[in-house]
Amino acid sequence: MLKKAMSFNGTNEKLIEKILQQEQDELIHRMKEKPAGTAINRALRDNLFVMFVCILNRIPVILCGKPGCSKTLAIQIIISNLKGKKSNDSYFEQLPELIAVSYQGTKTCKSESIQLVFER
Repeated sequence: MLKKAMSFNGTNEKLIEKILQQEQDELIHRMKEKPAGTAINRALRDNLFVMFVCILNRIPVILCGKPGCSKTLAIQIIISNLKGKKSNDSYFEQLPELIAVSYQGTKTCKSESIQLVFER
């Protein structure tokens, strides 16, 4: 099923994977603001790429995963690099500055309280 879904007009899934890998590598290379000693593993690479694409396209995204799989690190790296004109990379300078708004939800949160955060 996955192979069929990833095939597009005869393009095989290996080519698509290669293109995505190259785009991820380019994005991570441009992100100069990273904590020293950060290991760029598969989880961090995927989280950075998904968050970046979703943020730029204003697509809501929820990352789920076990503790330690780079969810928080990924958003910290993105926030520190997407500074608009103050960015350390010419590509990121062209993008709008990211203003982070955090919300610590719990199981008892109501949608109204989450909506209030985004209306500020």
